[in-house]
Amino acid sequence: MACRIPSAIASMVCTIGEKKADLTWNRTIVLGFLAGAYIAFGGFLAIIAAAGNPWPKVFPVGLMLVVIGGAELFTGNCLLPTVACLDNRGNWSSLARNWIGSYMGNFIGGVFVAYVLGVGTGLLLKDPWMSYITQIARAKCELSFIQAFLRGVGCNWLVCLAIWLASATDNLVGKIFAIQFPIMAFVTLGFEHSVANMFFVPAGMFVAHEITWTTFLYSNLLPVTMGNIIGGTFFVSMLYYYLYNKEMERWPRLLALVGIGRLGEILLNHLGSQRSGFHIEAAFGMNPNEIGRTVASAKIYRPEQIAKIIRKNRIRIGMIAASAKEAQQAADLLVISGIKGILNLSGSRIIVPSGVETKDIDLGSRPEAALS
Repeated sequence: MACRIPSAIASMVCTIGEKKADLTWNRTIVLGFLAGAYIAFGGFLAIIAAAGNPWPKVFPVGLMLVVIGGAELFTGNCLLPTVACLDNRGNWSSLARNWIGSYMGNFIGGVFVAYVLGVGTGLLLKDPWMSYITQIARAKCELSFIQAFLRGVGCNWLVCLAIWLASATDNLVGKIFAIQFPIMAFVTLGFEHSVANMFFVPAGMFVAHEITWTTFLYSNLLPVTMGNIIGGTFFVSMLYYYLYNKEMERWPRLLALVGIGRLGEILLNHLGSQRSGFHIEAAFGMNPNEIGRTVASAKIYRPEQIAKIIRKNRIRIGMIAASAKEAQQAADLLVISGIKGILNLSGSRIIVPSGVETKDIDLGSRPEAALS
């Protein structure tokens, strides 16, 4: 079973997070409802299976449904879109929309399952399950603010680790195993999950009428949510991004352009923005008359500055738009600077070491073909 290395996991998490950050409000809320219901199903199963206390073993089914089936879970989104934003692949306003939309949807989904499928079916209205859910709800709301907060930190640290590990493989069985053990650990340890509590506490409220909504929201849900945010965003998103961002595939993919002419200016004007997925971070002119100019926000440097600029900005892809007679010199400069791949638009064959990939692009008489 193939398993990605940590830096590849970070890239995969960024890709998933970018898509989540781009979701519209309505899709986020609907997918959030599904996630809230899925987590509630896991909690519901745990309650029904509670005789002999086997519930830590069965509760992870909720996150399996979310990750494999596809849904928007607030606690998981403390990881995925956050890493995308840290890597410039999402914006913070989109992250806020994702968090708010998924949280709202989760709440609706959790309460729906508690009332309609728990109370409405009568399954939670008889003992031992009625006593058990009442006991759980009461215990959660009797925690002090700091206890609930810290248990929330520990919980989402493990939940986001489960999602991180599940991103290491595309294999269904691998994802199940990756999710099972971290989730089983947080449940066994007694940590607090805000979305799960959107099922457990309302279910206890509906059957026993001992807890008010105000008590639930301020004594449990608020501190647990705050702890979940810290546990997921700091201990997983930020720390893992800090550790592996230098090894990740950059977004947008940064390019170094060598050669400024008609073709070079077309490329600069097109790839000066990040919307294409590529961005020319630095340009180098082979003609002394080009040095110092700025084209589409990219400054043109002297060729002897290539190594310094490329290493400073961690650029891995070079583009050669120089003339045919200057192409090999440009390729040599890029290779010495540590470039791992070269897009050759010069029309001339270049020779590079075996560790450097090259792609020759034949533009013919149409420079604009480079942009397709």
